[in-house]
Amino acid sequence: RTVKAYDSEITNSAVAANIVVLNNDGTADIVRVTGLEAGDVVNVYDVATGGGSVGMATVADGKTSVNVTIDQLSVKAGKVYVTITKENKQESTRVVKDYIAE
Repeated sequence: RTVKAYDSEITNSAVAANIVVLNNDGTADIVRVTGLEAGDVVNVYDVATGGGSVGMATVADGKTSVNVTIDQLSVKAGKVYVTITKENKQESTRVVKDYIAE
């Protein structure tokens, strides 16, 4: 048997234009995602596949965006990979977003 996840079971991916990365100098970094619904869970990864989440946040009731706070992404420019998980659905595919150096 082969496990098959149907499209309706997988959360739609984030839209890259709805992701903003603030690579702050001297303070925690922030990945802001908009266009969401209350209860959505956003995970941020520093690798395209595998690895663990470097930050996670849940969209609050009545809100459509969330800030994921991360102690330190990098002092150099780089990429983050963002997923969304809706209630009773599987995690979306990762969407890449570039960020600038501090």
